[in-house]
Amino acid sequence: MKNVLLVMVILTGALAVGCWSIEQPNTAISYEYGALLKLNDSAAYRQNLDWHRKGRKNEVRISWFLDNRPRVAMLCSTEWQQTGQPGKVMKSREVYGWLNSDPEQITIIPSKAEEVRTICKQPPLSIPARQFEKILIVSVSGEDDRAFYVYDRRDLPREIVRLCEIPDAYVEAGQKAFLWGPRRHGNANS
Repeated sequence: MKNVLLVMVILTGALAVGCWSIEQPNTAISYEYGALLKLNDSAAYRQNLDWHRKGRKNEVRISWFLDNRPRVAMLCSTEWQQTGQPGKVMKSREVYGWLNSDPEQITIIPSKAEEVRTICKQPPLSIPARQFEKILIVSVSGEDDRAFYVYDRRDLPREIVRLCEIPDAYVEAGQKAFLWGPRRHGNANS
């Protein structure tokens, strides 16, 4: 019995070592637009994806759904220009078929715009979109088309957190609402 257990421990250890030696690819895994459409069949969700698809060159777009329903989308876009130029940010809340808030527009300093550009050159790997309600969608302009990335709001990669910090974007994660940057919402936690 002890020999069988020892063999199992050795095999399990070998498998664990083998798993750790697998390298992740250098490029981020992105989603095809059609695959994202399959996550939810609502018109509000399709409208949000269309907003992402209409993104301009040198722009990142981020969205997530308030109360985990696609009817209320929180939107943020950050646009960068040439090196040394300030960037432009737009933030808004869109309620499908009813109310759209006036977008808040701000300018970010050139060093922050450059940081956004650097992150968008190679975004972190997407996760498999298992739980629609907790996703955060990021789209970035590519060579010919936009690349779409999906992340779990409860466990955002630090680069994506930074993409939210720079424009002072409000993001709800799990049971708490987080605002990276100065507090502007009464329920934001740092």
